[in-house]
Order: sequence, then structure tokens, then C-alpha cells
Amino acid sequence: MQAADWQAVDVGGARISYRDAGSGDAVVLVHGIGTDCAVWDEVFGSLASEHRVIAWNAPGYGASDPLPDASPAIRDYSRALAGLLAALDLGSAHLVGHSIGAAIVAGLSACSDLAAKKVVLLHPVAGFGGRPFEERERLRRARLAEVESLGMAEFAGRRGPGILGSGLDAARRRAAVSNMARVPAGGYLQLWNALCGSDLHADLPLIRSPALVVAGEEDPVAPAASCREIAAAIPAAFEMVGRVGHSLPVEDPLRLAAILRRFLGGSDDGR
Repeated sequence: MQAADWQAVDVGGARISYRDAGSGDAVVLVHGIGTDCAVWDEVFGSLASEHRVIAWNAPGYGASDPLPDASPAIRDYSRALAGLLAALDLGSAHLVGHSIGAAIVAGLSACSDLAAKKVVLLHPVAGFGGRPFEERERLRRARLAEVESLGMAEFAGRRGPGILGSGLDAARRRAAVSNMARVPAGGYLQLWNALCGSDLHADLPLIRSPALVVAGEEDPVAPAASCREIAAAIPAAFEMVGRVGHSLPVEDPLRLAAILRRFLGGSDDGR
């Protein structure tokens, strides 16, 4: 992706960077915690031939300003996304959320008048908000200490390979880890704080559009069983992808693009 592809808009006094291409029904791509907008590069190009595709950098990622609160809530990210889509005068769109991006997407309707046409939750992370406070705080502090001690490059080198599936070739594995290493530590830790307090299950009733949950057979972060529970609770269609870990946009982007085209391009009746 070239620098010229990026645009930015002011949302409440903060800059949000994004990529916008194509025409037709809008598809909004929302990345997860361990990457930025670059995770969608190959999917973006494939979808932009048929849709208007908008992929943002969450606050603290890419060229987007961080949120003012060091310990924000997921709803703060949903509000920032709502601000971007309002600035783009987007009245309706398909929404695709990866990892904790699924929680950002789920909360969007509480912060916006945007009409979600269809919703895709890709490797959805439920968050730790439903766990006891002491457990949440222990997990939160442990990750903060790890990232602050190692730095993002070494952290990515240690964590990245373990969340990817066995079907990934060496070049794509290196690219996925490299992308994670580029994420600013400050942005990562803000979103980690939000993840620790989030509870996707509490926001699932907000999803009233036709929905699809996509899981990776080898995903250790959002296990298939958890994804099935999320799909059943919405209720949503469910699709499992074999030999894939936590990053289908990188591990098999053509497969993901095909899944999205099939679901988003289908009829709006039924799930």
C-alpha cells in the first residue's frame, strides 16, 4: 500500500486515517489489536472491484491519533469509528470486524445511526469483561509489563508465530509478524486495556442485521467453540476455515475475499 492511498479526517479534534476505494455498497473493515489496516491489503484490492471499501486505522494505529484516555473502553473505539463514517456521510454499510474489531463493530449501532446491512465477525474475541475483576486486572497488567519490557518488535516475534495456523507459508508468516511489530506500543496497550474490560456477549443483542461468524480451525485466541457460541447467540451463520489460526486476512486472503463476496453479495433475507 502506497502512502498516497491513505486519507485522514478530523473526528472530534483527532485525526483518523483510513483507506477508501471502489464504488457500490460500502464495506467497512475494522482490524484487530495486533495489526493495523495493512492486514486487509489483499482483501481490500479484491473487494474494491465490486464495493466501496473503507478500512480504518483505529486510534493509536497507523497515522490515527491515540485516544486521550490511557485506559479507554471498547465503546470509545466504536464512537471514533462512528465519527469517521459520519464524516464520510455513510448512511449504510456492511461491517467486517476482525478479532477485537468484532467488538468495535458490535458496539457501533449504539454510537451511530449507521444502518448495518450485513455484519461479519472474523475470529471474534469476546474480551475479559465477564470475568472477575481480579482476573481481568492480572491479565491486563501482565500484558502491559510484557510489552513494556520487550518492546513491540520482540513481543511480536515471540507471540505472532503462535497465533498463526499450520497452513501458512514462511513468507506470509514473516509478513504477519512484521506487521504486528510495526504496531505502536501505545496504541496496542490502549486497545489491550479496552479489550480487558470488554464483553462482546453483552453487545451481541445490538446486532440485528444478517450476520456471519468466521472461525479458524487452529485459532488459539478465538477458539472455534467460542466462535460457535457467539454465532448461536446472535444468531448468525457460521463458517470454519481449516488450517487457519487467528489471521485469515493474512493467512488466506483470497479465501476470505471469496467468503465475503459470497455473504455480502447475497440476498438480505435470512442468515
